[in-house]
Amino acid sequence: MNKSANHVTPLFQILAFCIATLFLIPIFYRQLVVFNAREHITELTPYGTVKNTPIYAGLTIHHFMDSDFIRNSIGFDGTLWFAYDPKKISREQIGQFSFENATLEKSQTSYTQQGNLEIASFDILVHAKMDFNFKEYPLDDHRIWFSLKNSAVPLEKYQFALSPESFVISPRAQINNCTNENVAARCGVVAQKYEMPDGQHEISSSRVVFSFDCNPIDMRHFLNIFLPLYLIFFLTLFSFSFVYSEHTTDVPSIAAASVPALFAYRFVIESISPNVSYFMVSDYLFFLYLILSLLTFLSISWALNHSVRSKKLIIMSLYAFMIVGCAIISYIA
Repeated sequence: MNKSANHVTPLFQILAFCIATLFLIPIFYRQLVVFNAREHITELTPYGTVKNTPIYAGLTIHHFMDSDFIRNSIGFDGTLWFAYDPKKISREQIGQFSFENATLEKSQTSYTQQGNLEIASFDILVHAKMDFNFKEYPLDDHRIWFSLKNSAVPLEKYQFALSPESFVISPRAQINNCTNENVAARCGVVAQKYEMPDGQHEISSSRVVFSFDCNPIDMRHFLNIFLPLYLIFFLTLFSFSFVYSEHTTDVPSIAAASVPALFAYRFVIESISPNVSYFMVSDYLFFLYLILSLLTFLSISWALNHSVRSKKLIIMSLYAFMIVGCAIISYIA
């Protein structure tokens, strides 16, 4: 009777684990279902009241060739078109377009006449270098955008214009495990400031920004990171379920093993995480479970010969600490 009264039953451990899991589900549910991208799209200033010669622009994406968020790389093949007055602007000027922070390849060009306008279509391959924000990784959402410019068409004479179907993403153009939402195109003016010997100068130019939201539809990255941390913590708590008099060496070993296990798994997390200079949700989760493992080890060392009631209170306190910690991490994310 004394032996059985000095350790926590596995049934209690499993029930505590299940109850804690039920509390964790709504904590992370908001992050998983509510779209919240941290990327800042290029700010555009509306054109002035003076109406310059319009150049209608549009983009159709046929296929995403590359979508590596970890390496901030997005590549696609598509068709870029312009509709313009050929009497006021030449084909050479139209063809001098580019995308910011991207390499561009043109494979085929065609020209058609529609009324007083000429339509120039360019089959293009674009490899864009993005600047994604990973502070919420592995619960991160992203907004992708491509900024179109043409230095050969001065703002003083021409301005970009958009039609209702200016930006189209083909149904087969899908980024792995994401849905394309809020597809939009905007045009306007971007002002860039330069420091010169005689003072600061500002140069304005036209831009068309094509953007869409990439909403993840799976939890693979999150589960790959969170579940091992959670299970290491759960298994460490099983040290309370051993009779210390019968497992004198096993109990401290199990309690202490979680710390090196976490440090070993840290290398796995690093290998699948973005290489950034700021803390991410994955970092906060790791530090939370590292602290919990240390607290568990200290609690087991202190409560070896205490009553079952004391050990149950410690287990519930540690789970409560974990739930509050996860809630804080989810909130600040």
